[in-house]
Amino acid sequence: MEDKVLDLLTKMYEDVHEMKQELQDMKTNMLDGFAKNDKHIIKLETKVREKLSVLFDGYTQHTDQLDAVLQIAGTILTTLEQQEVKINFIHARVN
Repeated sequence: MEDKVLDLLTKMYEDVHEMKQELQDMKTNMLDGFAKNDKHIIKLETKVREKLSVLFDGYTQHTDQLDAVLQIAGTILTTLEQQEVKINFIHARVN
């Protein structure tokens, strides 16, 4: 009977030791996978950062061009208003 108990305990110890080794192997594999993923994440962050920078530069250029167009349009509007005043003045003198 004691031999059976001893055999059972030995078998359980071996099983636990084997499971512990398997868990350690899984942990190592997971950590290796995390390290690989970290490298990929860093690469993606770099690419996204570059693209955002380019996008922001384009937005800034677009805004600058729009401001320039609006300024020109304002100047043209002012000139047209002045011309309208002159035309009305001339028209009033002729009539």
